[in-house]
Amino acid sequence: MALYIEAVEKYLPGVIWLRCWNHTINAVKAWLKKHGASSVEIPVYISHLRDLLNQRSASSYENKLAEFQLLWSKSFYQYFMTEIHNEVLIVKLCIE
Repeated sequence: MALYIEAVEKYLPGVIWLRCWNHTINAVKAWLKKHGASSVEIPVYISHLRDLLNQRSASSYENKLAEFQLLWSKSFYQYFMTEIHNEVLIVKLCIE
């Protein structure tokens, strides 16, 4: 995988890397399990994530994120903002 990444960075400098939604969802599930989320909480967080991913504009995404921030644990919100937010926002901005 490292060679693939090096090749893309060498021959396509400045390319925007996007993560597959299924990989994002699986990464979130793994993070939640690792951090002690219950079997009841995990589907709620995943539903919120899917809702965010399905927003049609950056502004609707940001509004929904603000709503979910009030419901999420502080640690999950920090994880989301660090690991996922920028990738989702780039896609939303490209769509507009």
